[in-house]
Amino acid sequence: GSESPRELVEEIARDIGGLRALLLAALEIVEDRLRSAPWLTTQELVGVMLEAEALSGGTTLSPELRRTRLYPHVVRVYDRVFRHQVVSWTAAWAEARGRRFRLYGRGWDAHPRFRAFAAGPVDGGRSLRAVFQASSIVLQANGHSSLHQRLLDALASGACALSRENPADFLLVPFRAVRAGIERSRCATLVDLDRARDLDAELAAALEQAELLGSEAQRGAA
Repeated sequence: GSESPRELVEEIARDIGGLRALLLAALEIVEDRLRSAPWLTTQELVGVMLEAEALSGGTTLSPELRRTRLYPHVVRVYDRVFRHQVVSWTAAWAEARGRRFRLYGRGWDAHPRFRAFAAGPVDGGRSLRAVFQASSIVLQANGHSSLHQRLLDALASGACALSRENPADFLLVPFRAVRAGIERSRCATLVDLDRARDLDAELAAALEQAELLGSEAQRGAA
């Protein structure tokens, strides 16, 4: 993930023609939103996709093409911006305080802003464990959710890991309760779920919590 968000867009555009203008528009929207927002939810990214499609002036895509081709790449672009924003904050902090900051992996030495922190690739296993154990703090930033192999590797190595807050990290508990409510009420459709919500206080509370974590309203509580 060392390539800049714009480089990622160009890479996707080379592989999948016709998406460049859309993804550049999405990138601009995401960067603008993340200047003031801590995150964007999956629902908000759907809005970003549709707004980018309108701004790009291209042909309107079918729902199937949006779902299978455009939306997954909008999410990739968002994830890259989300991650690189954390790297930028940390780089500025390290420079201001004279602290050591190292970026392990391929390609960071080619990044115009972060090349000074490039430490090259590191093999998995003992070498990676040694890096984690020698580090005062390990960073984990992921636009999808914080839970990731590298976070688990760091924790298993005894490292102190910091993660950027992400509402997706807290959805599992209410989702479990929603699933239990669906099974309890034998819901087969969304209409059934809506009806069951009025009759099942536990299900209603779980749905409310899941909706809050997946919506802009959660920012007010952050």
